[in-house]
Amino acid sequence: MRLVRSRWQSHDPVRDQVFLRQHPLRWKKLSIDIRIGLRKKRDEIADIRAAIAERAKVPFMPPVEIFDVAWVPPDLSRCISGKAGVVVVDGRTHFGVQLAGAPVLFAEVDALRGLLLHEFAHCFWNLQVSLASTERGERDWTCMLPRRSCSTRQSTERRW
Repeated sequence: MRLVRSRWQSHDPVRDQVFLRQHPLRWKKLSIDIRIGLRKKRDEIADIRAAIAERAKVPFMPPVEIFDVAWVPPDLSRCISGKAGVVVVDGRTHFGVQLAGAPVLFAEVDALRGLLLHEFAHCFWNLQVSLASTERGERDWTCMLPRRSCSTRQSTERRW
């Protein structure tokens, strides 16, 4: 998978942590309109993420990955927009947000902001659980295991 940073790369640490995760074979098969749309949405999400961080008065927010797929559960009953999970940035593991490209591509700004806020809340909860277990001398990382309803192992990736 190719990891492509937002247009803000290295200029702003808040905007520099939004990535478009491109599978080399799948990416080439997407129409040019979808590829351009996902790149624009990546930059839009970087702006939304920066605005959330500024309003929250925090120096950083969890990193965000946008995948070039649509996630649906095996029964095809709905589309999974995003999830909190493990995001690897520059070889380091972080609590972060993973978003499916299809819902991101068609979402309005307010919907994207709500989705990011929701997933950031999961990231902070995961961090709290992990820190609390570490303080107790345990290593409880079960909060990072995929939930059955959102597991990419359990779900099906769909192409457009």
